[in-house]
Amino acid sequence: MLGIIAYQTKEYDRALGYFQQVISIKQDWPETYNNMGACFWEQGKIEQAIAAYKQALAVKPDYFDAYDNLALAGG
Repeated sequence: MLGIIAYQTKEYDRALGYFQQVISIKQDWPETYNNMGACFWEQGKIEQAIAAYKQALAVKPDYFDAYDNLALAGG
């Protein structure tokens, strides 16, 4: 939840740090990759956002939110 709060307060680097901590513990949680993609997107790091959305889909191929975000990012 700390990552989500940091994202909502536009502290994207802090949010990414929290999300990376989650991934170091639980690599199969697609929401975390999707949230990382959103942080990268907000920072204008489009290629990194696309990679994060694709990772979310690699973990959960039927994750609609990641597909939607990937399409918006142009990936």
